[in-house]
Amino acid sequence: MQEDEERRTLLNDKKTSYINNDHHQHHSSRLEWAESSWTRFLYVLCWWWMKPLLYVAYKRSLTVDDLDDIPHVDKAMLLLDRLSAYDWSLTTTWNIVWKEFGKEYIFASLFLIPYLITCIAQPLLFRQILLNIMNEKGSHTVSYMYAISLFISIILQALMHRQNIFRAARVGIRILNALTMMIYIRVLSLKSTSLKDMNIGQIMNLVANDVSKFEELCSYLGYLVEGVLETIIIFGLLCWIMQPIPTLCGFALLPIFILIQLYFGRKFAQYYEATVVCSDKRIQAFSEFIHGCHIVKMYNWEKPLGDRIVQMREHELASIRRASYFHALNVTLFFTSTSLFALVT
Repeated sequence: MQEDEERRTLLNDKKTSYINNDHHQHHSSRLEWAESSWTRFLYVLCWWWMKPLLYVAYKRSLTVDDLDDIPHVDKAMLLLDRLSAYDWSLTTTWNIVWKEFGKEYIFASLFLIPYLITCIAQPLLFRQILLNIMNEKGSHTVSYMYAISLFISIILQALMHRQNIFRAARVGIRILNALTMMIYIRVLSLKSTSLKDMNIGQIMNLVANDVSKFEELCSYLGYLVEGVLETIIIFGLLCWIMQPIPTLCGFALLPIFILIQLYFGRKFAQYYEATVVCSDKRIQAFSEFIHGCHIVKMYNWEKPLGDRIVQMREHELASIRRASYFHALNVTLFFTSTSLFALVT
């Protein structure tokens, strides 16, 4: 009987009431309404579904009641049901996440195709405008057509880029919420004896750090494929427009940049592991401090224990600070790489 009591799940089975019940009466999701029919694709493409909310925000400060309800596919309990159907003891978390959300992410990344086309078309159109202006026999009508095409490509690039960012981030948030709910359910389902032996810092890091990496991955994974395709296409175009030798001189920097990125990635992983270890120790120490506060007060240990926690936090911040230095160098390299390639080429 006691064993059954320890195994009893602390979360009541009230999923239906949880989904339907809300403390605030929100407006139905306008995003869900816009995505319900292909005839409203302009509402989604141009973000017109946000117009009522922006109009209210223009008139006064927004409150919680002004926000739309989230779409049904993004509700936490629905995401939990999608992951609960898998046997987590037979496969890895990555495989489960990819099987359940891989198609959604691929669909979200399809917006990178027109984005890639517009990115490549803009310098080509600008080149044609300059060549037509330099040609004394060039037609002004053709120049205007190139200019209009350049303007349209810039607008399309902005729209496709924002759509990809929004949809990829939306898939990442779905994964984040689903995994967080799974961790929450599993922790509540554990026996009380197992909870006593569990490190609270590890649970906090799972939710705060490890799960969030899936969200970050969704934000950047599509650009990895897009960047490779763009590099190959631009290399072919430059070899066609210019001679292959100058193009190869410019692209000779590419292996150097790849090695630098690999080095940065290794340092990021190293500092991330150090930060996770420091966070585990700090959160565990803080939890023990709170649970034993009556003993701490009895022996007047507030100052030494507080200093100990601050010292542990300083070690954690040191790892975060070093990782931030490499992140700043990485961002600097990102913004200067285009100019360096152009200079060498």
